[in-house]
Amino acid sequence: MPKITTRTLSGAGDANASVGSKEWLDYVVNYAKSTARDVSAKCGDLQKILQTMQQYDAHKAAGFASFEIFLSRRVGISADQAKAVLDAKPSVKVAAVLRQHGGKREKGNQGADCTLKRSSESPAYLAARLRRDHPNANFDELVRGSVRKAAIAAGVVKVATVLQRLLKLWEKATEAERRKFKQATTQGGKDGR
Repeated sequence: MPKITTRTLSGAGDANASVGSKEWLDYVVNYAKSTARDVSAKCGDLQKILQTMQQYDAHKAAGFASFEIFLSRRVGISADQAKAVLDAKPSVKVAAVLRQHGGKREKGNQGADCTLKRSSESPAYLAARLRRDHPNANFDELVRGSVRKAAIAAGVVKVATVLQRLLKLWEKATEAERRKFKQATTQGGKDGR
């Protein structure tokens, strides 16, 4: 009969479970997540768990095609962040490497100490927003355009209509360009040259 612990019952996994099992996977993922979020945790702690997950192909046990996708979807850190942690000195705090919230922020420079670039065009930012606000969104961070398409479908990114784009261009057009356009449209679709 398998050993049942409160960790197993709570869905947090079991530290003593056999490598590759669901209980082991739940444990290492939850341990990595909590260590990455812990502002007082040292990189050495997260390095050990990341190396263990890599060594025992945790991504395969979780059903992911690559370790990078697994990190992003299950652990909540990007491959670049994992590399930064693995390259850091073990005594450095995880929060300093991952640039998590905290620290002094000067007025007008609010994004300086944040993990994510605040841009609607940044795939990392969009992926984080989708994971936070729309956990059921279907996207693959390694496929170009997949994150943006999912963000558009979820309403995170607003796409301008053709009319909105035309009006914006009209505002930017010079008076001469506007006259040419008006001539072209009144002459039955000719380009007005």
